Amino acid sequence: MKSLLKRLLPWHLRRTVAYARTSYASRKPPFQGVYPDFGMIKQTPGYSDQGWSESSKFAAKRARDQIGTKIPSVMPHSKNLLPILVASLKGPVRILDFGGAAGLDFGNLSASLGGIPKDVSYMVVDTAGTCAAGRSIWESENIAFTSELPAETERFDIVYAYSAIQYLDDFRHGLKKFAAYQPEAILLCHHPVYFGESFVRCQSNMGAGLEVAQWVFGFDDLIETMSDLGYQLSFREYTPAEYNVDNYADDAKAGRTANLMFVPK
Repeated sequence: MKSLLKRLLPWHLRRTVAYARTSYASRKPPFQGVYPDFGMIKQTPGYSDQGWSESSKFAAKRARDQIGTKIPSVMPHSKNLLPILVASLKGPVRILDFGGAAGLDFGNLSASLGGIPKDVSYMVVDTAGTCAAGRSIWESENIAFTSELPAETERFDIVYAYSAIQYLDDFRHGLKKFAAYQPEAILLCHHPVYFGESFVRCQSNMGAGLEVAQWVFGFDDLIETMSDLGYQLSFREYTPAEYNVDNYADDAKAGRTANLMFVPK
């Protein structure tokens, strides 16, 4: 059907249809409430491991198929930051990818660098089912999967998280664990950030009636937390993503996500 529409509709009409679909899907506010912590939200069990592992396996396979192409298909800008960072470092690079699904960004990294990098070791931390899905599609010895954070005695050059830290009940403890690995960079991509106090809200746009608690990070709060851990902000930008938060008061309108990188002081 998709290929048929491509043949029948000219480019500008396809773009109009795609924009209309996106606009329609974003009409309903995906977040509700302002809470002090996760305990105030009755979360529906299951941002299910099975559903998450299946969808992430599909995405990782699609990224794997890009490896070896002359120029990989366009990825969101925030997905390009990790490959750029790795390319700028010399020597072996050890990467911890927190919430890395079935190895999606390992595939993106490999495609961007022209092949699976021999001097990069990559560890994904995610749910047990998702890790099993990742192991089933990656035969490379460069990538490993675990459902627990490594011991703090481990060392990584980069700690990377894409839209993951906001789902930690105690995100400050999570960031403390990251800093304990003494990385050269902590790269947090596509996380909700605004210029107010950190708060928790209920996310309801994951389908199947799921409701999940997530943090919205106050910019100053995040900077202070990282500073206490010995890290300073070296890069910041908003992503193009913008969510409907018209149901919130002005002092809690947090509809943007940001890419932030921290380096040792």
